[in-house]
Amino acid sequence: MRGIKDKCGTKQLLRAHVWFPGMDTQCDKFVSTCIYCQSNTPDVHREPLKMTELPERPWRKVSVDFCGPLANGDLALVFHGQYSRYPVVKFLGSTSERATIPVFRRVYDTYGVPEVVKSDNGPPFNSHKFEEYAREEGFKHQKVTPGWPKANGDVERCMQRIKKNTARIAALQGRLIRDKVWRGIRAYRATTHPTTGAGPNKLISDGNYVGSPQRDRGERSVWTSSSVCTLPQVL
Repeated sequence: MRGIKDKCGTKQLLRAHVWFPGMDTQCDKFVSTCIYCQSNTPDVHREPLKMTELPERPWRKVSVDFCGPLANGDLALVFHGQYSRYPVVKFLGSTSERATIPVFRRVYDTYGVPEVVKSDNGPPFNSHKFEEYAREEGFKHQKVTPGWPKANGDVERCMQRIKKNTARIAALQGRLIRDKVWRGIRAYRATTHPTTGAGPNKLISDGNYVGSPQRDRGERSVWTSSSVCTLPQVL
């Protein structure tokens, strides 16, 4: 066969001219045993994934990302605690820092400010305003490779659950997407997680929070090792 092609290229060339039973199988066997074909096949090696160290307590390290747009046009901003697997979902209409930062403030008013926030390097997390906000609140902003979901896998899996298993079903059933997502999140929080062996609700209620010092913009929720409280179950 003239020219060096990979399996896909060889099959496309054959299909343009002939067809016979078992053609794909024979093509795969031919290319895999052809020295010239193998020498021209890109050799891609991925670096082994490094396991993320589990934080010592809830809400110390939080992954965040945007999910959507959903069928109703909403964007879902997802916060996902790495220790408890506890998700918090807020709906926005934009990824701008003007729309996003107030949502961060409201979430931190309820759950406290984490030590580390992990996100991709897309908007608004790559903006100067967000970096200023991170310094103001006192959390470390850890950026991962944009467009590579595995780098922020915990929140990505949560987002897939929201988008595929919940939002799409709601759209097909003609139900309100926000209501369906909220119900799905409440069910997820109450379900035992296979990695931790406990439900997110239990872990985030029993654990000790990383507190946020009071800021000059008013009273903030302060969680310390001696704090005992019951968290609201609403989003």
